[in-house]
Amino acid sequence: EDNLLLDNFEFDIAEICSAAQRAVTYWNESQPPISVVFDTMSYPFREMWLRGIVGLLFQKAGARHFRNDLAYSAGGINMADQNKWQQYLPLGKDLWNEYTTWVRQKKVQINAEAAIGSLGSTYGWFRNF
Repeated sequence: EDNLLLDNFEFDIAEICSAAQRAVTYWNESQPPISVVFDTMSYPFREMWLRGIVGLLFQKAGARHFRNDLAYSAGGINMADQNKWQQYLPLGKDLWNEYTTWVRQKKVQINAEAAIGSLGSTYGWFRNF
């Protein structure tokens, strides 16, 4: 139980739920402010949401591995089992940046579509074709 090398789980359910909530909260609180808000049960953009969640989890794991990075020797074997932060942190930052950029673009798109949809006449010029 205490052997981290044999433990197959990098993240527990609380960390995953926290990352999912943070990604949705980022959507709700980021600019531009729009009237479309979600919670974790109603968030419709699953692929991008997953990228945001994984990005947050990898950043958390990278920080943990960075904090615990210590090479040691035991029984003639050299170990550096927490030396994974160089892989986790950049990938986590890239995925989170991809998500946050997408959120801004998507919210701008929704905002523009709402503005365009409210302009013009109720009679619509296209009905004559």
